Amino acid sequence: NNEGVLGHRILPVKKKSYGKNEDEMYQFKLERWTNLGCSVLAAFASTEEFEVQILHDTINAMLRSCPNNGLRNIDHMLK
Repeated sequence: NNEGVLGHRILPVKKKSYGKNEDEMYQFKLERWTNLGCSVLAAFASTEEFEVQILHDTINAMLRSCPNNGLRNIDHMLK
């Protein structure tokens, strides 16, 4: 059910450590915005920065090809 969905927003790629003895991973999240707020729809991560960046760029290009770049105005929700 897509009622109330305002769109999707991709967050920037950043490095994150998931454990004391684990390699840092490059990760980003894809959010779904609704009339009720936002939730994480998906999270992607890899130790290889180029893999994450290619996926990020691809999803970002898909969102840019959508009306309103994939997300209606949410300024009123960011206050």
